[in-house]
Amino acid sequence: MKDFINSDINVEEIRPPEKINTFEQEIDDAQFAHNNASQVIKDYIEEVQKGGTIDMHIANEAVQDCMQSVLRTPDAMMLMTHLKNKDDKT
Repeated sequence: MKDFINSDINVEEIRPPEKINTFEQEIDDAQFAHNNASQVIKDYIEEVQKGGTIDMHIANEAVQDCMQSVLRTPDAMMLMTHLKNKDDKT
């Protein structure tokens, strides 16, 4: 079995990302990103059920918005995890 752990990485040097926004500053953007991603998913489900196709560019933008929120405020990762636990589609 191939070893996937890079032994050259010093775990003690790994630092969490720097917070750019506080949770309070990020909440509106995070809510917008979540609502947008949820709508994209609903639209895609409807489109696929009709036999249509999905636009991966739109999906990529929705994911990027969510990821930018997490990168600006690492605490948002906790909220994203709770969303996943609540709704598998999201």
